[in-house]
Amino acid sequence: MQRKELLKKSAIRHAEYYGMVEVQDALYADSANKKIFTDLISIIGSDANIKMAYRNLKSNKGSNTPGVDGKTFKDLAEMFFQVDTNRYTPQGRERIHRMLAKSKYGETLLKLSRDNDTKHSIEFCDNRLSRFVASKGKCELSKVSLAFEDVECIYLNPPSQGGTDEYANLRIVHKDIKRLIYSTDVKIIKSLIDLFDCRAPAKIAKLNKWRAKAGLEAVNLITINQTLK
Repeated sequence: MQRKELLKKSAIRHAEYYGMVEVQDALYADSANKKIFTDLISIIGSDANIKMAYRNLKSNKGSNTPGVDGKTFKDLAEMFFQVDTNRYTPQGRERIHRMLAKSKYGETLLKLSRDNDTKHSIEFCDNRLSRFVASKGKCELSKVSLAFEDVECIYLNPPSQGGTDEYANLRIVHKDIKRLIYSTDVKIIKSLIDLFDCRAPAKIAKLNKWRAKAGLEAVNLITINQTLK
């Protein structure tokens, strides 16, 4: 396999790992609809995007060449992937607790971490927490902030179809958004789309992408409106 193709596959894998695929898809859909972007810097400067860019570029030939500031990719690794930032060291736990105390979703995250879900693997539970943090405590479709009792972690590719507990195969959603994803009742679909303000093309595109993975028919708002007249 040629190096160019390998790099392309790696970039896609990194985008999936850091939860940037949906962001990229949404930007593409908005661009196709001639949307004017006014706040791209928040996406460009996000931790997920910066870490994804690091993963994509660190194997480049020039990654060991110092920039004008004298720094190489090795220095960036120490900056973004600090060894002590994990729950297995006292320093890591202290830093995590400080971050949680500052976050708006810290209480929900703490409850999730204490939720012993015996129906799923340890990998699933750990990746559920990671995705919840990556989404900043919000539903990955509707973007509403989630209380503990509203959190659902769903599979993009169902286990019955070979789906795994990997980070890239999980999504954090509101419990009623889960109903929306798997519903076949047009009344329920329309009421939930209206309730969570999911009529935007980018959100409908994401919803239909997830429904397709579950083998369900795509949502068409025009058809639904005509059916319910």
